[in-house]
Amino acid sequence: MPQQEVEKLFHRALKAGVKLITSHSGNFGPSVPKALEKYSLFPSPGDEYTIVISHGNYMDEEDFNILKKHRVPLACTPATEAQGSMGWHLLFEPGLITALGADCHCLTSSSLMQAARTALLFSRLQKTLEYKGKGQKVDKFDQTSHDVFNKATIEAASAVGMENEIGSIAVGKRADIAIFSWDQSLAFGASASEEPVAAIVTYSEARDIEAVLVNGCFRKRDGKMVRVTKDGKDIGLDQVLKELDQSQKDIRLRRESCNTSILKGLVCSIVQPGQA
Repeated sequence: MPQQEVEKLFHRALKAGVKLITSHSGNFGPSVPKALEKYSLFPSPGDEYTIVISHGNYMDEEDFNILKKHRVPLACTPATEAQGSMGWHLLFEPGLITALGADCHCLTSSSLMQAARTALLFSRLQKTLEYKGKGQKVDKFDQTSHDVFNKATIEAASAVGMENEIGSIAVGKRADIAIFSWDQSLAFGASASEEPVAAIVTYSEARDIEAVLVNGCFRKRDGKMVRVTKDGKDIGLDQVLKELDQSQKDIRLRRESCNTSILKGLVCSIVQPGQA
């Protein structure tokens, strides 16, 4: 998009009260950090909005330096980035402010702990391959379960400017809490008493979550999803799945009537300008 259009949309969003602005930056399109720097759109210390860049796998050293200069966080979603052939994740890139996220639930799990597990495994695999290429063996990995757990909780909250509201358990913060039960699966239960954080990152599944509170309200209780009320009616997971199934069918019908060649050309023009 032309610079004036980007600036117009940006300032329109800020005028509407938007506090968090995100943008992808990966193996597609021009550099987002360079564009934001050129257009002077990064927040200043007194501004009330936050920018978070997503992915960033193909960023160069200049991009890294821009993010470091403006202290702009990078949100990493390792599973999605692997599915999209975007390269190694940058969650533990030195000098960058990073946070862990879950993305594209049509392709990958929506579980943050699954994302944490994936991030840790990929980081260890990356180091192993680097050492193997040198004919060496890894004697110690750099990141721990605690490191990646923090990337999914307090550091993620800090990345979006909400560390005073969420991300950890403290008086005055929102009660966003997941409660795990140790006796739902053997591997998780056996390790939870010894090292609970490592057990959550390494072994936990949805069945191990006994309860979930969002801002103090139960969304899962006694191992079951809590029904929600919409227009005075109780709605359970069965109804949500029914509506989701119908939505998928509607999307398929609309897709069949689309000219996909035009869409492919548009995508190519964004990813590889001048080669569409």
